[in-house]
This record gives sequence, C-alpha cells and structure tokens, in this order.
Amino acid sequence: MVNSKYCHHCYRCIHSDDDHPNEMKENRRIEKWLKQEKHRLKREIRILLLGTGESGKSTVLKQMKIIHGENLDQGQQLEELRHVIYFNIIKGIKVLIDARAKLAIPWSNKTTDIQSKADLVFRAETNNLITFEYFSRYTALIDLIWNDAGIQATFHKRNQYQLSDGLPYLFGNLKRISSLTYKPTNQDLLHARVPTRTVLEYSVQYKGVSFHFIDVGGQRKQRKKWLQCFDNMLTSILFIVSSIEYDQYLVEDSTINRLDETLAVFELIIHSDYFHHASIILFLNKTDLLAEKLKQTKRIQRSMSKTMDNYDYRPQLINELFPEYDGDATNLQQVQQFLLTLFQQRRSYRPLYPHFTTAVDTENIKRVFNDVRETVLHENIKSIINLQ
Repeated sequence: MVNSKYCHHCYRCIHSDDDHPNEMKENRRIEKWLKQEKHRLKREIRILLLGTGESGKSTVLKQMKIIHGENLDQGQQLEELRHVIYFNIIKGIKVLIDARAKLAIPWSNKTTDIQSKADLVFRAETNNLITFEYFSRYTALIDLIWNDAGIQATFHKRNQYQLSDGLPYLFGNLKRISSLTYKPTNQDLLHARVPTRTVLEYSVQYKGVSFHFIDVGGQRKQRKKWLQCFDNMLTSILFIVSSIEYDQYLVEDSTINRLDETLAVFELIIHSDYFHHASIILFLNKTDLLAEKLKQTKRIQRSMSKTMDNYDYRPQLINELFPEYDGDATNLQQVQQFLLTLFQQRRSYRPLYPHFTTAVDTENIKRVFNDVRETVLHENIKSIINLQ
C-alpha cells in the first residue's frame, strides 16, 4: 500500500519547485540561455577558411580586419611586430642563400668576398625574439646579397623550392624597415608570412547578421585541426587556392605537384559528409603574382637573355605539366579559366561561387567580400527569416 503522505504522482510531488526553488530557477535560466544561444548561432554566418599551405588564407583573414577598420598591430607590442618582419627577411635571405648553393648558381659579385658575408648571414639566429639592434647587424649584408645577380637568378627559379611570396616587397622596403623609428604598417604585415599553428577566429556584423571567420593551418600536419571546425552550424567553406602553384611541389613531399594536392583536398571537402550543408566559395588567389609569372615566362620565351642562358633557366609551362590545357600558356585569362575548370570538374552537383583575388590588395578583397556577403546572405536568407 502506498504511504498516504504521498499522492500517486509522488515523483512530481517530491521534486516540486517548492522543495528545490533555487535549483529549478537555475535550470530554467540555463535552458533559456541555451535557447537564446542556439538562436544566435543560427543567425551567425560561420565561414571556414580552407586550403593548402601558402594559399593566402591568413592574409584574407587579416584583410577582413583591415576592411572593417582594424589595424593589424592592435594588441601587440612594437618589438613583437618588428620581430615578425625581421624574421621573414632573415629567414627569406637564408632560404635564397641555401637554394643558390644547391642549384649551383654562381655569385656575380666577385670583389667583396660575398660568400663569406652570405655565410655570416646564414648563421644568423632566428629562434629567439629578433630586436632592432640584432637585425641592424645584418641589413647592409642582406641588401648586398639580395641585389646580387646570382641571388636574383635563384629567386626566379623559386618554383623549385619554398619561398614566401611577400619577400620581394619586404626586400624592396628594406631601407625603411631598417630605420630606428620603424613601425610595421598593415601592408608590411600583410606581406609577412607566419604559418597558422592554431585556429584563428574573427567576427564582424553586417546587416544585422554576424559573420564569423575561422582560419586553420593549411600544411598537411595541421589539417587534423580542421575536424574541430566541422559542425552543423557551419554555413560556408571559403576554399583558397594559390594560382601560381601549378609548377611547384610540396615541402613535405617533393614528388607531389602542389596544384594536384590542392585539387585532391578540394575534392575531399566537396564530397565530405561534414560539408554537405555548406555553400562552397572558391578564391583563386594571387592573381597579381600569376600575371607577373606569365609575363616573365613570355619574355623568356621570346628571347632568352645571356644571364638566363648561363643559369640554364627555363620556366615550365602549364601545358607541359597539365597536357589537357590547350590554350596560350602565357595568357592570364586563359590560364585562370583553365584553373577554374579544374575545380569545377570536381564539384559534382554542388554549386560553386568562384572569384579571382589578390589577397594583399585591400581594395580587391573589399570588392570581392561585398559579393561574398551578398551570396552567403542570399543562400541563407530563408533560415534567417524563419528565425524572426
């Protein structure tokens, strides 16, 4: 027989609000917060930046900050910002010195014992914070080495090794960067290379909707971190491609063409269950560098200079590496269209929203991002309206 102290709804009576008012109040508060958070997340446009190493993902994220009125030096000490620039310059010249030796390209300067100076620079320390005082010891030597014709010939063969694309800009501004009063500008930091080791995020409001960008590392060993960003709240994938990588090879495996690797990664993403609900935006990036590369190739095709003859330098044409290309191997628009076609062929049934971009050009990214915002909003407008 049931004890008369309790009715037949004994569980409800025992656990009534009157017996545990504080606990139930807290539960209701948490449930309300979770509901509001779910509502907020559904109104948030979450864009995951993907692509292989050196494609320009981090540069695009930096541009998002600049476009929306932020300086890239916010929250960082001047010495730390200088270190980033100094590190890129010293690391870059060391890569060039090493590549020149491996490619057996002779120095052109025979009067200043340039090899001993290069050896001195090559031993420069880059593992610790690089101060102005330390960097200033090497600036004159770096300038001498960079302007040597042998190093310039090495630079022109950079498809055979890994070199940051922003180095010509930094070397071109070496005098300003070497000043005691130097403070890195947004352009300096856009051209500086810092590999993404952690997940970086940035949010901005647009037309009452929050755009949340997520950037992860592009190197092979960083890709496992991408899994942390796969969830049902993801709105779009922004896949970024380096347009100049068709004649380059992976640092991790020198037998694999970087464009082939990028296409394989793109195809994997397109067909992944994690991304079946996300729209796919494609940035074929580094248009400026591709245009420069094709112009240089055209010049060399027309007339090989004596200097280049001596160094046996001849760039590989895109049709030599991708025989299916039947256009003019030095025409920018035709090469770009071919690259786009390669990605379109792998999209299956998925819609693809392509753009040709130059990530270091703020005005270009601003125009493209305006289009991207409208595209993403249009794709998600129904779900946003349903939440009103």
